[in-house]
Amino acid sequence: MVHLPRALAVLAVVVSLGACKEDGKTSAGKPVPTGPPPVGAAAATAAGRDPCALITADEVGAAIGTPVIKTTPYGGIECRWTVKPLPSHPKEIDPWVAVSFHNDMAMREVEAAPGTNGVVPIAGLGDRAYRGNSFRHLWVKHGSDVFVAKSRLIGFTEKSEATLVVTDDIEVRLARLVLTKL
Repeated sequence: MVHLPRALAVLAVVVSLGACKEDGKTSAGKPVPTGPPPVGAAAATAAGRDPCALITADEVGAAIGTPVIKTTPYGGIECRWTVKPLPSHPKEIDPWVAVSFHNDMAMREVEAAPGTNGVVPIAGLGDRAYRGNSFRHLWVKHGSDVFVAKSRLIGFTEKSEATLVVTDDIEVRLARLVLTKL
């Protein structure tokens, strides 16, 4: 009987927690979260930046010079547009471009890397922009927004300088489109 007070306390906690949820909802009537949020989701939600809602497929196609076939949202923080292959690479399988929003901490990590992993500043985009060999995407900071323009238009196996110039140019065009919407 020495453990009776502890058992009653545990029972009281269990009952009170059970009262907070009803049919998968919190006491405020909102759905109970089923897992951790995606990385960066809180920052993107706070900024109200869902790239799929920010930019249309037609705008993406016009900006990069090839039509969008399909738009795929990823948790309200990234949008991927599957596009027709570029005329210079007509046999490319599943080419895409994407935009994702991130928090300041991610940008600070990129900014801390210049000089390492080939990270270099890119002039003329937002307040600050960077690209690096290790991540091959374009990171842009504009006001309180941080986003990444990504692409896979020419495949991973082709590493020629001409290929990287085409990919870099597409990501810059995509970043410029995003900047017109912020």
